[in-house]
Amino acid sequence: MRIKKIRLTNGYKRFRDLTIDLGEAPPKVVALVGPNGSGKSSVFDGMLYMQGGYSHIGDSYADDPRYHSMDSNPRYNDRRKENVQIIFDTGIYEDTYQKLHAADKGKTIFSFRSPYRYSSNLKVHELRNIPDLKLMVQQGIFIRD
Repeated sequence: MRIKKIRLTNGYKRFRDLTIDLGEAPPKVVALVGPNGSGKSSVFDGMLYMQGGYSHIGDSYADDPRYHSMDSNPRYNDRRKENVQIIFDTGIYEDTYQKLHAADKGKTIFSFRSPYRYSSNLKVHELRNIPDLKLMVQQGIFIRD
């Protein structure tokens, strides 16, 4: 199951209307790259927002629906499906969730791990451009310490 499209609207976090369209044949690996404060984590928050009501990445106050609303709207969660839309290669989020739940395959669709966000021990020694990550993976070339 792969994500084809994510849309954040109506002031979800910092976005009035953001669409990330990965096309009809989405890749296995997708990287969100941007400077601090550009909204990368907000995209992941939106995915978790759909999954678990008040799910969030990192912040303990995310059970307050105003956390998700750019305008601090206390009734923002009432229109969750309009604020965040996710389309998989298998269908829309709601249908995919219902199919998994009906098949007793659990309720978790997304799970994220980010060593940078949660580990103060991570040391970044170098940032560099990798011209063709897919080719490097195919050739078995990996960057290691």
